[in-house]
Amino acid sequence: MYQAICFDFDYTLADCTDSIAAGFRHGLTQLGWPAPDREAVRRTVGYLLEDAYTMLTGLRSLASCVKPSGSGLSPLAESATAIIQEEFPYLEGMDELAQRLEVSKAHLIRTFTKSVGISPGKYLTRVRVEYAKLLLRDEDVSVTYVAEAAGFANANYFSKVFRRETGMSPSEYLESIPAQRRSTLRPMKAPPLW
Repeated sequence: MYQAICFDFDYTLADCTDSIAAGFRHGLTQLGWPAPDREAVRRTVGYLLEDAYTMLTGLRSLASCVKPSGSGLSPLAESATAIIQEEFPYLEGMDELAQRLEVSKAHLIRTFTKSVGISPGKYLTRVRVEYAKLLLRDEDVSVTYVAEAAGFANANYFSKVFRRETGMSPSEYLESIPAQRRSTLRPMKAPPLW
């Protein structure tokens, strides 16, 4: 079986793209599907790698909302930011966060705000909105799906918060993103398994 491994730092993005594209074409032919045009596969893999890089840098920027570890964050603030970053879609609010940290809501808000510079509720909202921005880059997702995946109660509330945080609605945000490269390689219909 062909494997595309690009963990060697001497590889360039083009090397990785070529290697992954070759593996993808090989996999399709092994399944009995016609191999798509080599350049179309290479282009699509390149787009996917660029999108993955964009998503990873976007997720990394979420951490910039908080002072780096060891820069004076209290243990409570560090614990709270860790929970928010890992479980933001499921957190129902500050009451739940305070309960999980076994402190009062007022103490959590006071300590977090003093240590981080913004309230935990504002931080939670920023994390959710940044994640929503990443999801909105995919042209096939609905606003309702994005709202639910980012942890908002419903699409209307999500749209209101998104506008307040970014100055534009989710649909305006979509329009502000340059037309993403539309994949020239559309998913092929799989042959029936039975």
